[in-house]
Amino acid sequence: MVSQQRAAPHSAWTPVPILLHPEEQAEPAHTYWEFCIGCGGTGGWLAPHLVRRAWQLTRKWRQLQAGHPDGRFNRTIKLVFVDPDVVERKNVEARQNFLPCDIGYPKARVLARRYGIAFEGLQIEAREERFNPAWLREHYYGTTILIDCTDNAQARIAINDALAANVGAKWPRVWWLSAGNGRSSGQVLLGNTTSVERLAGALRGPDCGRLPSPALVEPGLLIPKADEDVTSAANLSCEDLVLADEQSPTINPHMAVWLDYYLHGLLNGGLTLYGTYISLDVGTAQSLETSAQAWSQRFDVEPAFFLDPPVEPEEADSDEEDEDLEEEDEPEVYEGEGEE
Repeated sequence: MVSQQRAAPHSAWTPVPILLHPEEQAEPAHTYWEFCIGCGGTGGWLAPHLVRRAWQLTRKWRQLQAGHPDGRFNRTIKLVFVDPDVVERKNVEARQNFLPCDIGYPKARVLARRYGIAFEGLQIEAREERFNPAWLREHYYGTTILIDCTDNAQARIAINDALAANVGAKWPRVWWLSAGNGRSSGQVLLGNTTSVERLAGALRGPDCGRLPSPALVEPGLLIPKADEDVTSAANLSCEDLVLADEQSPTINPHMAVWLDYYLHGLLNGGLTLYGTYISLDVGTAQSLETSAQAWSQRFDVEPAFFLDPPVEPEEADSDEEDEDLEEEDEPEVYEGEGEE
């Protein structure tokens, strides 16, 4: 057996590549699920990017599998479009990715059927309801990417709840890729871990699996705004804002391109970003890197916390050590440092 050399420690300034799923030698097959949650402004424009990428990856994996009968590249990618709403005339007038002939039909079904016909052989599903995290426990197995194209906190809370599946897991199996936008600006955030404590040692290896969740980076994503109340006069959808000239008609397609960029890096490897803030007005994009220094500044924790292995409590090696401990004075316990 050949022993592997231990990788040199990362510099606190070095971005660590993100790994979606580690290749397991004994794993016969693996499925990747991409949920497009919200099929309106951004989600509708993301749809053609999703199906083209799934089509390309399916062809690539089939070619690689043909040369490796051991099943090493037996991979499948499946798409699920999720939205409870139907296409309205204002969706078409606001330049969403729908046609007049789509009016009256469910958005998720329209996109699934349109691209299912265009890219025959892809596995595409439509769910004409709100996303429910229980789905992942009941029907969908493998690695799941929840692509958040929603515009309300209620939907994002459900997505955030789905990340509970990662607690205690050897490697995260549920990822949250979020896109949100204002009039002419927006942000894309990628993550899977809901507490800073569980990021201990996350950047010590050659690849990074645990990332701060979008809500950990921007807690306001889970806080409902006044204009999200359906009874409020201020409650306006993306298409309403575009028609009222309160939102740029180009921001949603722009966000869809950035989501596609993140998905490309996540599925093909090499991505070292977990967040990007975009402004069309000034033509800038500022990104967050997967480095210990960047996380330290973001979460007010020393860089070493993300680079060193998590500290586990020491256990007594023998009964003799237990007796010695009993004779010593009890350690001082400071308020706030013990377990609740």
